[in-house]
Amino acid sequence: MKIFISKGRTNFFSFSYINGREFFTHKLTLPEKITFVSDDELLRIALLALPMEDKFIEVIGIEPSQIIVNSLSAILNIEILCENYSHHDNQSDLYSISDDTPIYLGFSGGFDSLAAKNILPNCICVSLRFGGYFERESKFFANLDTIIFEWDIRTERLNLIKRFNESRHWRFMLAPLSLLKGNADNIVIATGTIMEAAPYWMHNRHSELKAYNHFGFGKGVSLINPVCGLTEYGTTKIVMRQYNDDFIQNSLKSLSHENSFKRYRKQCLMAAVRENDTFNKIISYPKKTEFGSSFGEDMISLYFCWKFGLDWVEHNYAEGIPNSVKNLDLSFFEKVNVNNLMHIDPIYRKKIIDNIKKFDIQEYDEHDYEKLNILNNWYFDNK
Repeated sequence: MKIFISKGRTNFFSFSYINGREFFTHKLTLPEKITFVSDDELLRIALLALPMEDKFIEVIGIEPSQIIVNSLSAILNIEILCENYSHHDNQSDLYSISDDTPIYLGFSGGFDSLAAKNILPNCICVSLRFGGYFERESKFFANLDTIIFEWDIRTERLNLIKRFNESRHWRFMLAPLSLLKGNADNIVIATGTIMEAAPYWMHNRHSELKAYNHFGFGKGVSLINPVCGLTEYGTTKIVMRQYNDDFIQNSLKSLSHENSFKRYRKQCLMAAVRENDTFNKIISYPKKTEFGSSFGEDMISLYFCWKFGLDWVEHNYAEGIPNSVKNLDLSFFEKVNVNNLMHIDPIYRKKIIDNIKKFDIQEYDEHDYEKLNILNNWYFDNK
């Protein structure tokens, strides 16, 4: 595969991919804030947004450092060839976050990223305007304090590759943020990844930080997940405590269609946070989710079984949940799993935890970790 990277007359870059008869191109327009663009970061974006698979990639139009080429080559298990290489080396590891370290948060305006914004010290929001179906998001976050990139990667094409294959990996959605690094040798990027987003965060097997993890972004990037110790209940609670009803309704409109299951799930979670019987007044969604079809949705369904009861869930939310769910205690779902924050250095981690506690969210105790392990064992026996 060949990748051609070129700069436009204005502040945008074009990335073109050619592999036999397959062709794909996307254009990234930078915010005015960015005055220096590193070839290393352009390579990072080009490779994390690959539209197709290939083991050998020739990159034309930039001169990246050998250190970033080696780093990304090892991560992606590909061979990368460039016309020329620069001699600079500004990619390093990070060991602690200081008071003056900027944290760039990938910000969509949804509940999870709003929660992350409110618990992160030194937070700078950064958003991607994709257009098309996702224009609903940008209409909301454009009115907030956020740095905006414009990227046409998600628009439909007329050539053989009609759509970008987003199932290859989620990293492409954060890749442009590395351009905010400038001349620095490391950049801290934060996400709104919650606990039930992946099985990895639902397991209690995280070790103390040695150096910040790039989580597949390559050397020179430190990725942190400040809300990975919280469930969707936790992020919903933070948003409901921090913002007024009008703001919350506008956020909901931006994240999904009014009649979508995603919007329905948020209504149910908001009822859970209110701690009253409003969940009995929610009009049930026409089509229920099927237990075992989605990890994240399964976790929410099991929480609702504990919170609202299995009968309510069977009538209003999910089908196929075993009756033995009644033996599970998911009270921990409303707390913060601080072990999930071990990928953050102790001093900065404490600041995040203290900010979470301001929203009346408590830390796990030893019994909560036991309940989490019981849930994991039950789930993988019953899904």
